[in-house]
Amino acid sequence: MSEQIIERFPVSAGPDAIFESFKKNGVVVIENFAKKDQLDRFTAEIDPALQKLTAGYASRIDGDEPVDEFFGKKTKRLGQLSTVSSVFRHEFLEHDLMHSLLERNFIDYPLAGYWMNTSDVIEIGPGSKPQPIHRDLELYHPFVIGGPAMPEAICNFMVALTPFTAENGATVFAPGTHLNESFERLEDGGLPGGDKTISAVMNPGDCAFFSGKVIHGGGTNSTTDEFRRGLSMSFIRKILSPEQAHPLSISREIVETMSYRGQAMLGFRSNWPAIGDEPAIIWSYQGSDIGKKLGLGDKN
Repeated sequence: MSEQIIERFPVSAGPDAIFESFKKNGVVVIENFAKKDQLDRFTAEIDPALQKLTAGYASRIDGDEPVDEFFGKKTKRLGQLSTVSSVFRHEFLEHDLMHSLLERNFIDYPLAGYWMNTSDVIEIGPGSKPQPIHRDLELYHPFVIGGPAMPEAICNFMVALTPFTAENGATVFAPGTHLNESFERLEDGGLPGGDKTISAVMNPGDCAFFSGKVIHGGGTNSTTDEFRRGLSMSFIRKILSPEQAHPLSISREIVETMSYRGQAMLGFRSNWPAIGDEPAIIWSYQGSDIGKKLGLGDKN
């Protein structure tokens, strides 16, 4: 087995080099993906809502230990960030490098497209146990059955909002496991073969870009006073349904302030990338862009 590593690239390296590493290892760290000023303004916007949350999964059933283990009894999750943060809507969701990578990951036939699956701030509190390792691909089981030969269904960008260290719960990855011969469920918590997990240590603003096929999980927070906070942005193929129902969650007034691309990420447009004058096939209105039916106008 070859050495497992998480390669790191500056944001200036460009999409080709970063995507090659992503294909090889299933995960890559992009340094300085977000600027300090963006992090400060984003934190100011989401802090009030995050402070109101209690740790643990909101819809949990008492005594449901698997749910507690996966979502974390001492972990807060603030979702639907497009409803909370202008910085998220107009800056993070519009990150050009991110979209260049998404296009390389998902646009593999003429009518292919992608949209947002989830957006969450995830804060792992002191004393948190490790999250069970898993593949995000398990959300879309037919792709699991198909194994590594299947096209990418889902990928994630995890941006460090605070330092990510091995001690405070940095996400752990098993690089290369996106190429395992089969994607059997990891119910016993073990790893296939001789694979091992590595902590994705990051400074604030760094970002881990990873495949839905790669094994990973939130790390142990063994500190007594550090809260590990990250921004998770998950994207899927347009033929799949997202976890978060964005069109039912965000106001029309906010949507009208967003770009065509941003609207498409949240389901207010039929296609992204936009397909010129081609008919809209998926998520459409009588073969036309759903945005036109909604009165959102042409591309902007």
